[in-house]
Amino acid sequence: MRHRSPACAFRIAWFAGFNQPLSFAQGCSVDEDNLLLFRCWVEEVASHNERFRASQPILLSQRSSRKANATVGRPLVYLLAIAAARGGASKLGRFSKETSARANAKKIVPYNAEEIQRLLQKAEQRSYDLYMFLLTAVLTGMRLGELLGLQWSDLDQISKCLHVKRAVTRRRIESPKNHLQRRIDVSDELLRKLQELQRRRKEEWLKKGEKMPQWVFCSENGNFMNEYNFRTRKFYPLFRKKEGEDKSLELRQIRLHDLRHSYASLMLQQGESVTYVKEQMGHHSIQVTVDLYGHLIPGANRAAANRLEAHILPTSQAVAVAHA
Repeated sequence: MRHRSPACAFRIAWFAGFNQPLSFAQGCSVDEDNLLLFRCWVEEVASHNERFRASQPILLSQRSSRKANATVGRPLVYLLAIAAARGGASKLGRFSKETSARANAKKIVPYNAEEIQRLLQKAEQRSYDLYMFLLTAVLTGMRLGELLGLQWSDLDQISKCLHVKRAVTRRRIESPKNHLQRRIDVSDELLRKLQELQRRRKEEWLKKGEKMPQWVFCSENGNFMNEYNFRTRKFYPLFRKKEGEDKSLELRQIRLHDLRHSYASLMLQQGESVTYVKEQMGHHSIQVTVDLYGHLIPGANRAAANRLEAHILPTSQAVAVAHA
């Protein structure tokens, strides 16, 4: 009989568990032998990731996946937690993911005003509808799903605001994130451009002999746009070089969601209150706004220190201290 390493044996047992419960699955009992097997498996995956990738299990049906999660997922997570606590899983970064707002803030590299101008200019050269989509994203900070779910009835031209009532996620119409409807202020120029877009849209569909779709940003058939198609066919091609295109418009590639981060950072940098930005963006807590974007306010802490000094010290003394 062929000898198998502990890591190989554990991996085979794991995959077999999709059809038969693992011996330790019931009750999630864990002994030292199982923990040793798991730690050996972690070491093998860390050192031979490419070879392991080829042995991933096949895709399962939804029902089979639920069954697999019930029989394998919980004990596996339990083993992982123990191994991580004892230093056995630290090499697998994908099993240890930071999800807090402060952790995500480290990854945020938003566009500055100049980069946004180049992005909009390049988008306008490609498509007017794409330009309007990105302009609305930049000037409102709305999430992608909220933009896809925006309807003309949500535009209040009297109060000059947009009402966020729904979001399109994975081709389904849902409530906005955190289940909070909100109102977003619209600048005069954006309102004018949205009115122009509405006028163009009416003329376009009138020529087709059909009623104008209710969606502000719609597909060619008048339905809401597909999230995946918009990313891959319209947004990301902006970062690819096109023959005959102005080289001065070359862009640093970002995610579509980074436009939302750009909105928040620019608003805070121009002195808007954190509370206002929180309400505009629809965060469930002001703490999320502070954790995500507080570090993007240049000189905010120093300005606060100077204001305190001016309030406490006499004018002459403050000037003397400043020049000391």
